[in-house]
Amino acid sequence: MTAVSWAHRNRMRQRTVVRGHRSRVALIHRQSAVRSPSAACPSSARPPTNEQTNARANCKTEVPMDATETTRDVLFLIVLFLANVIQAITGFAGTVLAMPFSVLLLGTDAAKVVLNLTTLLACLWLGVQHRAHIRWRILGEMVALMAVGMVAGIALYAALPVAPLRRAYGLFIIVIALKNLLRPSRTDPPRWLLVVIALAAGVIHGMFISGGALLVVYATATLKDKNEFRATMACVWVALNALMAVEQATSGVMTSHTLVLSAVAIPPLIVAIVIGNRLQKRVSQRAFLTLTYILLVISGASIVL
Repeated sequence: MTAVSWAHRNRMRQRTVVRGHRSRVALIHRQSAVRSPSAACPSSARPPTNEQTNARANCKTEVPMDATETTRDVLFLIVLFLANVIQAITGFAGTVLAMPFSVLLLGTDAAKVVLNLTTLLACLWLGVQHRAHIRWRILGEMVALMAVGMVAGIALYAALPVAPLRRAYGLFIIVIALKNLLRPSRTDPPRWLLVVIALAAGVIHGMFISGGALLVVYATATLKDKNEFRATMACVWVALNALMAVEQATSGVMTSHTLVLSAVAIPPLIVAIVIGNRLQKRVSQRAFLTLTYILLVISGASIVL
């Protein structure tokens, strides 16, 4: 065998070894790609999937839950402040005016709890401050009739579709208010009708914490002086809202968030009552009744809408 032939054979062997090595390397790469797709296609080179794109967009635009909840709570405190200025002037309508906006901001159950507790505190203050003007006999009648109606209202709230009943109630309030505003009656309703009205007010209060709009019809027929009206109505809500607070605590709808929000609402509540008391002293009896019926129209419209 010549030297040339020997050299040729060596070159052929080296090429075979190199080809075999390359084949093994390629096989290893293919196996790695099967086990881990990301290794075969680096993340920097692959286009993002729809899920990844949506996730990145949400990370950029989503508002933190804590910030959203804080904003809603602040808006609720503003609504509560304005409503309690009215509550301090007239002795009613604060909850009815605040309820529609509060439901949108907090939800129905949370709104009912916070409004019930804050109204209880506000009316307790008004009742103690103006206790000399309380008509105790009329107060006892209203509380007894409302309490009976509230028991039925709480049961109906859990059993019936409340939206149609709520709209019907709002329309009824508007009709009564417009009638007394445009064509005031010179005589009071008969006794039996006042009893039915007070019972119905209790039913509405048990369902929506807003029976005051209907109870005003009873109160305006039996309480002719504005100071007696305010003081006696405030005590009605102290008694009824205390019962409602017990029911809410035992049913589990009173949460830590609603309790904290109620506590935070106390300072603006105090300011609202002080402002309302000062404004009330400048309102005449006739203007007081006119304001009462205008608030009833607004309350009824807010319930219907």
